[in-house]
Amino acid sequence: VQWVLENCFPCGTIDEPNFKDIRYVKEMKEIIEREQIAAASPIEQRWTSRSRSPMSPAYSTQENALFSWVGVIMYITSEEQAPAIKEKFRAYAMRHADLTFKYDGFFHWGKIDLNFHAGERRKILKEQFARKFNVQEFARLKAELDPSNVLGNAITDAIVWG
Repeated sequence: VQWVLENCFPCGTIDEPNFKDIRYVKEMKEIIEREQIAAASPIEQRWTSRSRSPMSPAYSTQENALFSWVGVIMYITSEEQAPAIKEKFRAYAMRHADLTFKYDGFFHWGKIDLNFHAGERRKILKEQFARKFNVQEFARLKAELDPSNVLGNAITDAIVWG
């Protein structure tokens, strides 16, 4: 069992990378060392080209856009330690989220933990989604195609449509 928070952020193009991906991980490593976070090693990082799916965190109209995905993980070693590990992960994930916002990154809208993104963080997250995605158009299509909110859930209702 594990706790995971994965982000996605642009890092230039295939032809001209901007190295935000390298800076991000270096900065995360410095935070881990400075705050002595018991982070799993190595930090999970992968790259993808753009997605043509308008709701993807890696959506781009730029054909050769490049995206980095970084996941932070903590493993739950026993049920009795789970609450303490959850609190440590929460602190670790908040640092990860701070960097995500700094590097103009996004979390996948289907994998957001509303308990983590509460208060001011939820407001920032909603603003990010409104900036990245055509939320009004998606809301219009959703109202037309799913008027009973059969495909809705607490996450999309609070972050995307709300």
